[in-house]
Amino acid sequence: MIGRRGAGLPLGRDLSARFLPWLLAPMAALLALALIAIGTADRAIDRWAAALGDRATIWLPASEDQDHGPDARLGPLIGLLEAEPLVREIRPVPREDAEALVSPWLGPELAEVDLPLPTLVDLTLAPARPGEIEALSDRIADLIEGARLERPGDWVARLAAIGRTVQAAAAGLGALFGLAAALAVIFAVKTALAIHRETIDILHVMGAPDDYVARQFAMQGLRVGFWGGLAGSLVAAALVFAAGAVLPETSAPLLPRLDPGPVGWGGLILVTPALAVVAALVARITVIRRLRAMP
Repeated sequence: MIGRRGAGLPLGRDLSARFLPWLLAPMAALLALALIAIGTADRAIDRWAAALGDRATIWLPASEDQDHGPDARLGPLIGLLEAEPLVREIRPVPREDAEALVSPWLGPELAEVDLPLPTLVDLTLAPARPGEIEALSDRIADLIEGARLERPGDWVARLAAIGRTVQAAAAGLGALFGLAAALAVIFAVKTALAIHRETIDILHVMGAPDDYVARQFAMQGLRVGFWGGLAGSLVAAALVFAAGAVLPETSAPLLPRLDPGPVGWGGLILVTPALAVVAALVARITVIRRLRAMP
């Protein structure tokens, strides 16, 4: 019988064992980057929802005879809004802020031009039931001709849908990279089995069970998967930090930002042990099935 410290297979000397970590490393790096993309999209969706999900803006059409003083229509409008339980906060936008919104397109000459600008009112809304926003918009339009209520949350929802699509695509690519890594391990294991067929037959004659041989391959798969996953994770981390150093910092909530969050960083950390465990399991299952099929 083969004891716990009995003869083993020289799997570490195989050419496939030497090159397999280098084959697994780029797959691990791509898998880690896919998880980072999922985390970044998830953080962006949360940031968009937190920044603009409860915001709305009322646009009052510019009046030709209006001077630069307070808009007389604001009084009745604010009175209507204060009576609305849906409205949590009301903030009339000063003319200076409205001019700042259009100055990048009109240039510094805006101050010298008596340009009629719409009156803006920013709102913070409470969670609304279906139809409440539309009813409020109708009441505002009935009060002031041409007034309209716009919600950035409507197109933030579309941005969120795009983010979810990006997450689904990244998850699909990650699954493909994981499958490619598993297939590489299977191919390497089958090659090693063919190389060591005579040695395995001798071990069987000496009383070694299939589980002993499979355990040898599983341990080799664990080592190869660990080093390949570690190398790939380090490459992915270096790429993320390099991208973070190159991309400009921005506080604007809608601009893209490299922020993987717990999902991205956690995925980056777990890629190495996960790939090692998967490689060990795939190697063990492959060996057991091949040995049982051998005559």
